[in-house]
Parts: sequence; structure tokens; C-alpha cells
Amino acid sequence: MYWECTIRRGRGIRCAATVTQRGEQFTHGRSSHNHAPQTGISTAVHLRDCVRRNARAEMFTAASAIVSNAVKDVDQEAPHDNIPTIDNMVRIRHFIPFGTT
Repeated sequence: MYWECTIRRGRGIRCAATVTQRGEQFTHGRSSHNHAPQTGISTAVHLRDCVRRNARAEMFTAASAIVSNAVKDVDQEAPHDNIPTIDNMVRIRHFIPFGTT
């Protein structure tokens, strides 16, 4: 499997970093990253997933309450450069179709 850095479009940066995966073995590609690491990405992904998962499980709970509960679990000491705003997470909740799992 072939993995590419996600910084490839927009922002004026095109990162050519790649990794090849064969089973459990990962091999670096020819190029290294040409940008600083994005802090808070794993936290942002976790928050989005938590909001989506809870929105499906709690259809009749207010979106703001679902988002507030998800944000409570965030480590306040960690860098949060890429965490979506509260308003954006509420919008994520509003785009979850009812009856989906």
C-alpha cells in the first residue's frame, strides 16, 4: 500500500513525503516532509468522530450538548491548532442523517 502526506492541495504547500506499507512493514519514500507538523490533528479527528458517533446514538439531544460533552474529554494542555470551532462541530452534528448507524 502506498501512503502520501495529506498536505498536497491548497495552502500553497505540496508535500511529497510518502511511505510504502507491506504487511506490517513501513518504508520511507524518497522525500521527507517539507512543512512543520500539524499539532492537534489526532485530537481533532477524535472530536469529529465522537460528535458523529454520539449524534447517531442520541438523536434527540441538542447538538450543542453533544459537542459540549465531546469537548470535555479534550486534554486542555495539548496544542489545539487544528481543532474545529464549536460552531463547526455543531454543524457536523446537523449533517448526520437520522436513522443511520
